[in-house]
Amino acid sequence: MNQQESIQLQIPASHAHLHLVSALIHAFLKPLRPPVHPDEQTIYNVQLAVQEVCANIVDHAYKGMDDGIIIITIYLEKSTILVVELQDQGKSFDFASAKPANLRTPHERGYGLHLIKQLLDDVMYEQLSNGNRWKLQKQL
Repeated sequence: MNQQESIQLQIPASHAHLHLVSALIHAFLKPLRPPVHPDEQTIYNVQLAVQEVCANIVDHAYKGMDDGIIIITIYLEKSTILVVELQDQGKSFDFASAKPANLRTPHERGYGLHLIKQLLDDVMYEQLSNGNRWKLQKQL
């Protein structure tokens, strides 16, 4: 698979469809051959991080909306960097001002961005005129 190839999937913004995101990532990464051949732990970490971003899109960007969609695009950059782009048309937020998780005090929620940043090499977010775009990167 060369860096020009990409896969795109559009899903309803619903927790019921998030398993499709994991399947997409696995289907894209599993057949890769050296010099890029991610192990199962790396694949799982990417799946977990991307699912967390998608869950946040469902819970926050589309809060109170029933007809949202998430567009997922996955490709390789420079042959060894996995890129997953997520676009939605929901509400935006101030990514730069997001408070870091307080790891000293247990909470049931609020660890998502911390987890995403720990599992991936680069996490970018931008507000678009018609929604939001996430660009997630992982060196394979």
